[in-house]
Amino acid sequence: MTRTEQIDSILQQVIEGENLDVMLTALSPADQNLFYDLIAELRETGDLGMEDLWSIDYLRKPPTMEEFVDDPYWLGDVAKHADDNEGIYPAWRDIVCRDFNLDSRLHNVVITGSLGCGKSWVSALIMCYRIVLCRLLRNPMSFLDLSKGSPIVFALLSVTRSAVQETIYSDVMNFMAHSAFFKEECKYNIEKRYAALRIPLGNNMMLVAGSQGQHVIGKNTLAVTMDEGNWRREANPDEKAYKLYDEIRHRITGRFQKVAGFMPGICLLSSSARDESSFTEQVIADIAKVNDERTQRIYRLAGYEVKSHLLQLRPRRFKVAFGLKTLAPRILQGWYDKNGTLIEGQGEESPAGARVRLVPEDYLPDFKRNITTSLQSICGETTGGAFRLFSDFSIVEEAVGMGEAAGLVNPCNVLQVPLSNDDTKEMWDFLDHKKFIQRQLGRFLPKRDPGQPRFAHYDLATVNQAGLSICHVAGRKLVEGMYDVKSGQVFAQYRPLVEYDFILAIVPGEQKEMSLIKIQNFLFWLRDRCGYSFGMVTADSFQSQMPLELLEVHGFEVDLLSMDKTKDAYYSWRMGFSEHLIRMFRHPILMAEAENLQDMPKKIDHPTPGTKDVADSACGAYFNAVRLGLGSIGADGAVPDFWTERRGDQPPPPIEFKPPAEQIPVHSFEG
Repeated sequence: MTRTEQIDSILQQVIEGENLDVMLTALSPADQNLFYDLIAELRETGDLGMEDLWSIDYLRKPPTMEEFVDDPYWLGDVAKHADDNEGIYPAWRDIVCRDFNLDSRLHNVVITGSLGCGKSWVSALIMCYRIVLCRLLRNPMSFLDLSKGSPIVFALLSVTRSAVQETIYSDVMNFMAHSAFFKEECKYNIEKRYAALRIPLGNNMMLVAGSQGQHVIGKNTLAVTMDEGNWRREANPDEKAYKLYDEIRHRITGRFQKVAGFMPGICLLSSSARDESSFTEQVIADIAKVNDERTQRIYRLAGYEVKSHLLQLRPRRFKVAFGLKTLAPRILQGWYDKNGTLIEGQGEESPAGARVRLVPEDYLPDFKRNITTSLQSICGETTGGAFRLFSDFSIVEEAVGMGEAAGLVNPCNVLQVPLSNDDTKEMWDFLDHKKFIQRQLGRFLPKRDPGQPRFAHYDLATVNQAGLSICHVAGRKLVEGMYDVKSGQVFAQYRPLVEYDFILAIVPGEQKEMSLIKIQNFLFWLRDRCGYSFGMVTADSFQSQMPLELLEVHGFEVDLLSMDKTKDAYYSWRMGFSEHLIRMFRHPILMAEAENLQDMPKKIDHPTPGTKDVADSACGAYFNAVRLGLGSIGADGAVPDFWTERRGDQPPPPIEFKPPAEQIPVHSFEG
């Protein structure tokens, strides 16, 4: 019999039930290696199923996920339902028994949903099961293709050390404390505190918990759970968290992929929809793009789905459409059963590309009060990362729609204005003057609301991109149903309707830096030649002092306004969009910047790489207009507190337009 035939014979005997350990001792080291090479080849080809391979790979047959949940030896009675213990919710039980069994191919998983649906607890259960599977391996180093003596790590990560202790680490310890397997075979000691957040599991395996990448990078991490994808403590948190998660995931798949399609390692990202960061959204987008539910999957459960066996809900359901940038979330017409079949009324088609949720009738009042919050807290859905300033970007799109309906157009002929000392071109050379200037009785005036003062803000730079925006108050609009947090009263108020004249992205020339003088020239040109009056011009603190002083000497009201020292301006801007008090034209750079703005702990910021110069300018101009323009007048005609604080008891004076004394023809206006 040849060596290969001998190995084949041993393999067949093992499959038929013979003791592999006894048979391997009769082989030389070279023949043992040949045996394991053959096993690896059979794994890759898929010629042997799990029922055949377990006797070769494992010391004893590992439990199915159903056995793991129900058999007291593995988890005690923690996950098993009883009169005095809820155990694992039926919805989660169905999922873990179906998708996370011994032959599971899943290696990249996001578990998200509404608050209180048991995400952390389920992640802990899956992690414990993976530990058991690894711990039962006959030769884990050989199976995972590691050198002899290499440690194998299971990692639990959260935003802080205390957070991980209070969430998934605590859940894992509770499972181990009730498990005969972990206490007897892994030597888990329920009396020990494990203060260093390191739990030895035997066979050179270790469970670790922490809050930084150093706890997993560079180690043989077989499985990792990141609990609550919220990493705001670091600079550029979303970028760093995504990079960490992506690096861990690729190291696991690259290092531990064994059987074709089977993956012993796993990455679990557990995050509430309410707290979800754009990093988590990016992971979700990656999984959706791969579109392979055998290996990567998103679980997004609502509380009423997880606890359906405990809740007495009405039979009717309504549909909610959401997830489109150009359309706010909305409740669709019609009533449905739990399977989505129309039972009453006329069913309304969902907008193309929108996501749809089927929600029990019991929650309709909540959705009517605040549809976005209800999608997050009740359904576990997100309409955008919660760190984003505009979680619902449709309100910005609606402002563009209002501008288009009012005939507002972009006066600039280019996306970015190159403004430097490389040439003699001024900013007005890149504008279509007929779109924003009119001639009346021999005078040049703004086409829109010529009697209103303009409010400008510029965000300066010399080598990158700068932004300059100018707007004005185009009227007042009654906003009803507002709530005063001090008095507890609901009230109505007339608030300024703001319209943008200019939104400009400015870049330097090919050879020289950006020309700040030409920005000043543009403001002089608008005032002295085009009939624009200015109520206020502000700039950020970067290189702004001298340009502002020059403008002030020549009659402009000026001030410093930083978008990074306070969030007030951006919060005011967002409120203006949500209350439909802004009309603007579409500016692609502004739209891209605004969509990605992040509400971070200390300021409104942009992702890296990214910019917010144009957004800063547009926000600053709006903030000036609502503070210093016609202002907000109460529905009863009362003067708002702002005016009494800034200008005494007198109401804001009427604005009188004063055209320039000398009319100078507007450059290229007539030709």
